Amino acid sequence: QPAAFGSRFGGFGNLSKLGESLREKAEVMIQKKDEAGDAAAPATAETTPKKAPEPTPSTPQTATNATASASTPLAARKPEDVSKEELLDILQKMNKRVKGLTMMRTQLTERVTKAEAERGELVKFFREEVVSPQDLEDATNSIPDEKETNGVEVLQRAWRAADERSSLTLQHLQNEYKVVSMQCKAEVEKVKATAEQERSADIDKLRAEMAEAVGNDSEKEGTLRALRQRDERIAELHSQLEQAKETKSNAPSEATNNEAAIDELKEAHKVALEEREVAHKADLEKIRLDQTNKMKVFKEKVASHIDKVRSAEKQAADEEWTSKIGVITAQHEAEVQKLQQTSSTSGDSKDNAEERLQELREELSAEHKTELQRLEKAMEESQQKSIEELQSLKEIHAKAQETLSQLEEELKKAQQLMESELQSLRTELEESHARQLDQVRLELTQASSESQAQ
Repeated sequence: QPAAFGSRFGGFGNLSKLGESLREKAEVMIQKKDEAGDAAAPATAETTPKKAPEPTPSTPQTATNATASASTPLAARKPEDVSKEELLDILQKMNKRVKGLTMMRTQLTERVTKAEAERGELVKFFREEVVSPQDLEDATNSIPDEKETNGVEVLQRAWRAADERSSLTLQHLQNEYKVVSMQCKAEVEKVKATAEQERSADIDKLRAEMAEAVGNDSEKEGTLRALRQRDERIAELHSQLEQAKETKSNAPSEATNNEAAIDELKEAHKVALEEREVAHKADLEKIRLDQTNKMKVFKEKVASHIDKVRSAEKQAADEEWTSKIGVITAQHEAEVQKLQQTSSTSGDSKDNAEERLQELREELSAEHKTELQRLEKAMEESQQKSIEELQSLKEIHAKAQETLSQLEEELKKAQQLMESELQSLRTELEESHARQLDQVRLELTQASSESQAQ
């Protein structure tokens, strides 16, 4: 592996050999230079004491040679012209560079090893979790020339096939969910229509009972007929009284006989008025009691009907919501199981499956919230309709009360008119009776005076 790595990245593996060869050459050159210096020294150098070398004055020629050797590059110079210090400096620089390159080679080798391991794990995960063996086999068979097969191309083909199958499965699940949602909506609309029809039938029945309780025309006509008969009787007595007055005015001599008739008519008229007043009060009390009982029964029926409608609507809404929740929950569980089975058989990624399941949960949660809001809105509309119906029934009740009040006012006005007529009739009768008595007394006085004169 390191050799392959070195050959792959420009032959960094041969740098250590290059440094070793340079080091050997430098050592050989230093050894040759030392041997040449030892051979040129005199043989008596060992017995005679060595003197310190006298500093030789630097001549311009020597400085010129040093400057020329320093400015000349190493590649153009001879080995004898390279000093030991320069060689050591070059050797240290080469050692540092070799160490840096070696460290870099080690780091790159570790990176390559780690990348190869991660690549192996990724390929293993992709083969085991993302695609299935059938996808790999189909992708391998889809390439015509087996010699040109590439692992990456095979994995790409297998992944495309698995992704296409997952998309088709998801589309199928969405279509099934739409069908089930439409069926649930149709069932909900059917239940709402049935509840609306039942509520309308109950309201129509209650209205009919209210109309029957309020508008009893036969009893009203009977009461008015009795009042008209009494009015006719009073008018007849009044006409008889007027006839008696005319008869008395035409025949003053019969005043004494007619006085008894007048008194009789007065008594009969008074009795008739009293009977009419008593009957009127009895009828008024009867009508009041009857209307009170009817309104009480009507209120009880309205209250019971409203309670019944509310309980029925609440029960229907609860049953509808419970059934809807059950259907959606069962559908959700079925989709989750189906998606899990599909994921396990097709080798889909667990992360993708979990993400899709989370998306399905969010979609179902949103659908649940929307359906709940729609049902709450429908219940509010139903309650609003019930309130409106109750308001209309209250208006009918108010109209009935108003009709009863008008009837009472009419009866009071008729009673007041009857009392005023009775009072005027009594006044007229008393005045007429007084005049007739005065006339009779005057006639009797004149007759007695005439008889005394005779």
